[in-house]
Amino acid sequence: MLRTLEQERANYAWKCINAIKANNRKRIDEESGLLSKIIEIRKESLKKRIKEEEKVKEELDKEIKSYYDNIEKKYRPYITKTPTLIQTNGLGNTLAFYKSKFGQEKEEKLSAEKRAYKLLYEHINTWFKERFENRDILEWIIDENTSSIDVFKATKEVLALLNWMKRFAEAELKEEG
Repeated sequence: MLRTLEQERANYAWKCINAIKANNRKRIDEESGLLSKIIEIRKESLKKRIKEEEKVKEELDKEIKSYYDNIEKKYRPYITKTPTLIQTNGLGNTLAFYKSKFGQEKEEKLSAEKRAYKLLYEHINTWFKERFENRDILEWIIDENTSSIDVFKATKEVLALLNWMKRFAEAELKEEG
């Protein structure tokens, strides 16, 4: 069965938003081994403040739940604001801003806020790689062989994807406050 481009966008957006939901994100991180690294870092931090092992475990459970809930809560407004940022500042500037938010820091050390930026960047970048060229979108934008027409087409495609992601995020993800 052939899918339309709009159906492919919707399907990809749905997968991205579901991967952000706290329980799903935690499961994905567990499968990749990242969760154990996150737990270890947070456990060490808690052990320095709390001496009782049982209280460390309780606090750790709360902290991990809060971390994944916060990724979900942060991602939602980021995805909602992204189309406006792109239209105002351009695709390259917006993505460079997002990339600056998480930088070169190891993923297991990222705060929920920085991790939400990184996941959003990765979702856009992965879609770009599937549609245009299999390399980082920012590298492609600054390449001397990339024309302004190419960037315009990529921007139009990213905005169409974000339209779906925004709809699904508003329907599926938790809100702050």
